[in-house]
Amino acid sequence: MLRSFSTVDIVQVESGDSVQALQWYRSYHLSRGVGFLDCFVVVAARRLDCQVHTLNTKHFRAIPGLKIIRPY
Repeated sequence: MLRSFSTVDIVQVESGDSVQALQWYRSYHLSRGVGFLDCFVVVAARRLDCQVHTLNTKHFRAIPGLKIIRPY
């Protein structure tokens, strides 16, 4: 199982990430069920212009400008 993570890049949290994550959490938690950790993932993905691969597209669709890929 751990070998499957060998190709995963570690992304460092930057100073503004938690502020943006908290703003999105406040905006989308009650209305869309988005969790705080989901917001943190989205902040990093948007900052790095990356796609988010997830089966949970419902929560991530709420975030504007995010590229979402459902793996199957």
